[in-house]
Amino acid sequence: MLAVIINKKNMTIKSFFPPKNWQDFEMFIKDLSIEKFNNSFDLYGRSGQNQNGVDIIGNDKKNIIGIQCKHKMISKRTSTSFVTEINKTIIDDEISNANNFIPQLDRFIIATTSFRDVKIQSHFTKINKEREIKSLFPVEIWFWETIEEEINSNINILKKYYDIIVSHLDMEFKEKYILSVIRKSFFRPAFQTPFMVENSGNDFLQAIKDIQELLSTGKLKDTKGNYIAGSMPYISLSSNIDKTQFDYIYELLQQIRDYTTLKISENVIKQCRPDCICVTDHKVAMKLDELRRHTLESLNEILKRNGIDEIRIRF
Repeated sequence: MLAVIINKKNMTIKSFFPPKNWQDFEMFIKDLSIEKFNNSFDLYGRSGQNQNGVDIIGNDKKNIIGIQCKHKMISKRTSTSFVTEINKTIIDDEISNANNFIPQLDRFIIATTSFRDVKIQSHFTKINKEREIKSLFPVEIWFWETIEEEINSNINILKKYYDIIVSHLDMEFKEKYILSVIRKSFFRPAFQTPFMVENSGNDFLQAIKDIQELLSTGKLKDTKGNYIAGSMPYISLSSNIDKTQFDYIYELLQQIRDYTTLKISENVIKQCRPDCICVTDHKVAMKLDELRRHTLESLNEILKRNGIDEIRIRF
């Protein structure tokens, strides 16, 4: 029976068992990569072919990413810690192979079911320092704990590979999971600082657009456009009151986008320096602060109604 620990405060599940064999592990990492990088990934070659250290190939729309999967038996437990089964020799061999991959990789990842190990982590730090000097692509390792964090950040992977767990979660947990991801999306400068101290008008607009995309699709991106979490759209909530209020929040976000775009086109909002924007009409900044405050107040009503900590309004 699968052991599961649920942290209802942080909306996370722990103690996932990895796939039983290396074939399933490769498929799992492929699907996880598609979700994480929000782009196409596929298994590379077939068993017996020279793969140059790459089991999965894809990209994040900018960089070519190669992934090597190392499925290990569950590591033995000592009295004080988990013992990893991956070692420096395996790592060095796989990196050496990946160096010969054509076309040249921009990023190489070793994904393993082994547990975190400080010696292995230190080895990667040393390797990357040497590779940076030689202008070689960076390498990294995903231990199973790292992968567990990714599973917790993506409801689609949870549903596909751990459907037994998801099916036994109560509705309250599922709904709080959705709301916690939405709450997380508002913790960015676009909703944490007064408009007059924004660094970039374009970054501000992109942040608003990203939040709207999250509300519509359940996909959360960071400020660089990297996919960091997967939930479900707010329309999946059971409460009609909450869904109606999110309709209103989405409209407020659109008003912020439209108004900001208009004022940039009128040169009222302009980029003075790379790290600073200028607003020639103070009333414009006041209106944007008012719209954002109203948005957060509406969101806080939903969070409070569902027993989730409200967001502090700082402007």
